[in-house]
Amino acid sequence: MSTSVTLRQLEYFVVTARAGTMAAAAASLHVSATAVSLGIAQLERTLGTQLLLRTRHQALALTGPGRELLADAVSIVADAEKMEARLREQAAGLHGTVYTGCFGTLAPFVVPRWVTELQQRHPDLRVEVHEDSADELQRAVLDGRSELAVLYGIDLRSGLDSVTVSEAHPYVVLPVDHRLANRRSIRLREVAKEPMILLESPPSRHHISSLLQAAGIEPRVERITHSFETLRSFVARGHGWGILVQRPASNTSYEGLPLATVAISDPVAAAPVVAAYAQGVRRSRRAEVCIDALRTVLQSDETPHLAQPATDHI
Repeated sequence: MSTSVTLRQLEYFVVTARAGTMAAAAASLHVSATAVSLGIAQLERTLGTQLLLRTRHQALALTGPGRELLADAVSIVADAEKMEARLREQAAGLHGTVYTGCFGTLAPFVVPRWVTELQQRHPDLRVEVHEDSADELQRAVLDGRSELAVLYGIDLRSGLDSVTVSEAHPYVVLPVDHRLANRRSIRLREVAKEPMILLESPPSRHHISSLLQAAGIEPRVERITHSFETLRSFVARGHGWGILVQRPASNTSYEGLPLATVAISDPVAAAPVVAAYAQGVRRSRRAEVCIDALRTVLQSDETPHLAQPATDHI
């Protein structure tokens, strides 16, 4: 399929429509006014319609067909500019710095391996990772301070798009001497009447609360903590049970006390791990390779935090 309409003609038309005069458009494009006039005239002949009203001593005005064409022409020219920039970037190699963010409790499980993977693939590309709350990470992306944010895809703000890179499945953490500690899986109702240690850090509390509500459970919340490791330490000392989604490689608390981790038999929803970015913004090639490396790391068998869902109950 071929067309007589050229990208240059569309560019002349877009710039002229915005500038109001061909002389101003020519100055902006660094070409002659004659070139702009001829280009737009050829475009009109090709399309068989007048796009601009030319009145002596007055600014140019768009005709009805001109207004209809302008939106499409703007999109086509913008896409072509982005394609050219992307190809130039690719030809020049991946280098420079990508500014990203990662949810605080995810960061220890994700960031070091992610950075290592990217260094091995693209030695000249540096990734700066800011660790913070989910709310602040989303604000940073919307403000343009970060290109990507790695966080749970729960209650994302308006204005963000995301791509899912993995899923984390909730599980129960128990004292090692708990009566259910040796089970492969349990139902939440089996611990519903016992004291619970609840992780407060958003969106963890919302996610956990929705799981409990879906299971028809009103928990006995003994303590609330913002810290993943503080929760594990309380559980290890026998103060209650908890629900987590990140699974460290070692089942011991910071104090070195043992813990038991048990899968949940109830049909609980997984927590999607996503790379979020500003809506309507085309992701750069550097962002794409970051997401690809992130997906590789999180879907690897070596990633300890991806707890698997329970498939049986014994």
